[in-house]
Amino acid sequence: VFGAGCRYLNTVSGFPAVTTALESFVTSTGGLLSGLSIEPPRDNHITPDTLLILCRACPLLKNLYVPRVPNIQPTHFVAVSQACPLLEYVVLPTGGLSPAETYARQFPRLRELKFVREWDSQIHEMPILFDVIAVAAETCAIGQWLALVEDTGARLHFGRISSARGARMIARARADGLPVSADVALTHLLLDDSALAGFDTRAKLQPPLREAADRDALRAALATGDIGALCCDHQPHEADAKNEAFDTAAAGASGLDSAWGLALWLVDQGVLELPRLVAACHDAPLAILGQPAEGLAEGACANLVLIDTRAKAPVDPAGFASRGRNTPLATHATGGTVVLSMADGRLIHEALDDTRRRR
Repeated sequence: VFGAGCRYLNTVSGFPAVTTALESFVTSTGGLLSGLSIEPPRDNHITPDTLLILCRACPLLKNLYVPRVPNIQPTHFVAVSQACPLLEYVVLPTGGLSPAETYARQFPRLRELKFVREWDSQIHEMPILFDVIAVAAETCAIGQWLALVEDTGARLHFGRISSARGARMIARARADGLPVSADVALTHLLLDDSALAGFDTRAKLQPPLREAADRDALRAALATGDIGALCCDHQPHEADAKNEAFDTAAAGASGLDSAWGLALWLVDQGVLELPRLVAACHDAPLAILGQPAEGLAEGACANLVLIDTRAKAPVDPAGFASRGRNTPLATHATGGTVVLSMADGRLIHEALDDTRRRR
């Protein structure tokens, strides 16, 4: 058979007749191809259906280079990964669809992933050099630390849980009586990895945004108390740190200024009850630190935050007190505005529309 013994195929294709011959040749290799590189002429592309036919004929494929596949969809990436589970090096077009991390999850053995876009009638490779931080990285770390807690009895806090599996592990550990606690970042309750579409560096966070199912599981875990505390995960950056290619841009978002308004939006949406939100932002952090929740008392120094739940202006980074204006939540709806805050009896922040309202 004329394709027998071939292990790596590098070809130019795209014309219908040539594409048909290519399908026949790949099929004739008996599924032994480990590398497939197809560089079609500019006006004659490989279709998604043809790509899938070729991949299904190459279950041992490790290297795939097909820079032009018009109308490729996320479902095609899933099908490619299922047909070729050993893929390590992948070059495919973005199609302007989901972010690189979403695609990378489809290829568990991935070592290098590149995307190709067309600008000015030329093709440019866009290397995605950042490491895809899989959920397994989080759960493996949690498992290791939980084992140490079991052996030593030490009290341990997990910061910024980002996945459904991580939340379940914390819940089981607490149910077993282990002295562990955890918090979740507000951004991970509001966003999922669809916010990364278009390689938006504002949504590049650490830990990274996960799937919508993870976001929903984290919301549920916070509501039930399996995750006790909520943090704003304030990581401000200068503008230049985010005005970079995605792989070199700094991770993190400015979250302090908008935290209460966004958290109250979760209350408005029925995700959390207000008492549970207050506990997650106040009582639980104090308990984790071993500090008493003193509350308000006559004659004591005031430590309080006053919120106007009628003032529900969308998030506006231009109004942040922080010099870091980097946030993927600009224009997001809120459930209220902080109009006054005091610490140890000192006025820290005031945004009352009428100072006579202060007593």
